[in-house]
Amino acid sequence: MKGFYIFIILLSLFISGCKKADDDSIGEIPKDSVWITESFKSNYTIQFPDSYEGIGMYGFEGNMFTKNRIDEKVLFSYQYCHSLGCENFGDTLESPIPNSIIAIDANENEVFLDLVKLIFEESDTVGILYYNDEEQSTGKYFMKEGDELLEGLSVYFTKSEFSEVEEIILSINEI
Repeated sequence: MKGFYIFIILLSLFISGCKKADDDSIGEIPKDSVWITESFKSNYTIQFPDSYEGIGMYGFEGNMFTKNRIDEKVLFSYQYCHSLGCENFGDTLESPIPNSIIAIDANENEVFLDLVKLIFEESDTVGILYYNDEEQSTGKYFMKEGDELLEGLSVYFTKSEFSEVEEIILSINEI
């Protein structure tokens, strides 16, 4: 998938009434950074620069995931658990695709995610990142699984690190 992702911002064209992100482009991967591929879900991988630490995917009653940047400016995680175990994905995104969603930030406060980045493979939407425009931002990434878009990842990041967050999300690859 990674080689075929075409990143398109359709916020102002596709979803009316939402704010447009300040930076429409994907950031450059630092030339001196080593990117490491690791398991992300049962049938996916993800890549991180060598400036990240954490156990990645773990769990014996289902998958959970956590990875954070050493300077604590970015945290990626998922944990979709219930009394019988943990699942790879969370809730299904409504159809039609909403303009915004409500999420919980790193401090466990309810936040409004009103910025949207759509990720396409050919003409098919394969992912949607909802996020907010705060100095300490929150994001939710929904991934296509079958015919549905399912919650696949939460990300908490310093606003200045948004391009790196995009690069990492674009590295998700089905195996």
